Amino acid sequence: MLRKIYILFLIVAISIINLQLSTVKAQSIDSLYLQGDTVVVAYTLPLYKPKADLQVTLRPTLCSDSDTIHLDAIRIRGTRYEKVAHREFVLDKQEKKGLAEPQFFRAKEVPSKISDTLRLPEKQYAWLLSDTVHLFVDTEEDGCCRELRKERKQAMYAKAQPEPEPIDTVEPEIIIPISAPKRVIPTHTIIDRLNSPVLRPMSQYRPYSNTMILSRDSGALYVHFDLDKVELRRDYMRNAVTLDSIVYLVNELMHDTLMEVRVIQIVGLASVEGKQAHNSWLAGERGMALQRYIQQHISIPDSLFETANGGEAWSEMKWQVENNDFYGRDEVLNIINNEPNLDLRERKIKAVNGGKTYKYLLNTLLKLQRNSGYIRVYYDLVPDTAAETINQAIELIGEERFGEAAEILEKVKSDPRSWNTMAVALYMSDRKDEAILYFRKAANAGDTEAEENLKLLKH
Repeated sequence: MLRKIYILFLIVAISIINLQLSTVKAQSIDSLYLQGDTVVVAYTLPLYKPKADLQVTLRPTLCSDSDTIHLDAIRIRGTRYEKVAHREFVLDKQEKKGLAEPQFFRAKEVPSKISDTLRLPEKQYAWLLSDTVHLFVDTEEDGCCRELRKERKQAMYAKAQPEPEPIDTVEPEIIIPISAPKRVIPTHTIIDRLNSPVLRPMSQYRPYSNTMILSRDSGALYVHFDLDKVELRRDYMRNAVTLDSIVYLVNELMHDTLMEVRVIQIVGLASVEGKQAHNSWLAGERGMALQRYIQQHISIPDSLFETANGGEAWSEMKWQVENNDFYGRDEVLNIINNEPNLDLRERKIKAVNGGKTYKYLLNTLLKLQRNSGYIRVYYDLVPDTAAETINQAIELIGEERFGEAAEILEKVKSDPRSWNTMAVALYMSDRKDEAILYFRKAANAGDTEAEENLKLLKH
């Protein structure tokens, strides 16, 4: 009989698991590089031995500004936890249902750290190489046996205790369980939403130099000017579409609280046809025309702009000649490489093949050089203070300091990510009507945790 009671309380005890979420910790990545068509990510995680009646679960996640990879969880079980979990697995006949026990490390055998290397196809995971990638580890700690020891002791001495005298009691209020809120991972969703190659983190910023070949930068946006003109016309070439895209992108960034625009880089250019001094003036005015256009549509101080005068686009010209095949190509390249006087250089190119080669260049490569169109926007990410506040409130809820949690959440109550956590704090503070309103508000915004809590509360 005692054995049956023991098994019964064993099952009850296993179902009562105290879950504690630790702070999400950032870990260093050992190496990240491209090998052929495979992205290789190597990392090391520190491990530690839990107490006998605990299990520690590490959940590593690779996060960047554009995507997330959830890696396999690592479990470490104390001696007593391992035995209890195995008994539960057997008693519940899990093996007959075709299930297998989860893999884990035994606490007495766990190493001080574990290393792993991921090999991912470049086609799907190229973003790992272009973004800033961080490794975060979320730690869960499960306990199994404190309640077991208490219940077993009560069972062993139940017969020796006298029956209590019946007394009139008030039926205790039935406490309906609700799910504890999960930690919020700081996000910068605007980068994913805009998905524009024009945007670059400030860490990639480089001041403009006339040795740069902007034509190779396919992600930049370009606006174009007519021959010998500095007027920025929306109806010229594809300028209208490009200008609308530039204004939309910059406006979205300027109004996002988690982003800080650091530099708007514009480069004014002119083709190599005509006098060098005049072309330098054209390039400078074209760059300023684009800056003025943006400032007419968005209030942006001059200090955020780096509007550079690229002058005559000889670096562009050379690169384009090298990558095109036309009659007289080699002679043009020889002149570019060996004639330092820019005006004389142009006259010599005009003379190649009796002017036929220059006429071809006027209608193709030189036409594309009449632009101020190189524009890039460099930004920094601002700390997600709302996420930090929500996570602080979650820790207070774990310490049963519900009133304090609700109080600090007031600062971020306009953030939809806070609503489910606010509802939990209010509910546990016996402010149930307010809590239900926040649960519904969060559920309507697509929060699945809030939806589950409403089901538990039957609302």
